[in-house]
Amino acid sequence: MVYKVVVYSIVYEEIVDAIIYYETFCPELGNRFEKSIQLALDNLEKNPEYYFNLEDGKHRRIPINGFPYAFIYYIKVNEVIIKMLFPQFQNPERLWSRIKL
Repeated sequence: MVYKVVVYSIVYEEIVDAIIYYETFCPELGNRFEKSIQLALDNLEKNPEYYFNLEDGKHRRIPINGFPYAFIYYIKVNEVIIKMLFPQFQNPERLWSRIKL
């Protein structure tokens, strides 16, 4: 089964901000980040149940390969809803406060 991936608009803004951040160090780094994002999205289309469950039992986390970020998402019937691009170096309490939004 292929899932439809739905991305909150705020997540697109977070992705663009991260790409711009990485490009300030090296343009190729921004490209690598973008490719890692696309790989994560492709993997979610194919098998979203594979990735880590969070403590609340509803949300899941897929790491962005090679970067300290993860998508936080949940599955709704045949859709994967991505709620945020979370920097994994941030305090986990911030994660929970953002999930409640």
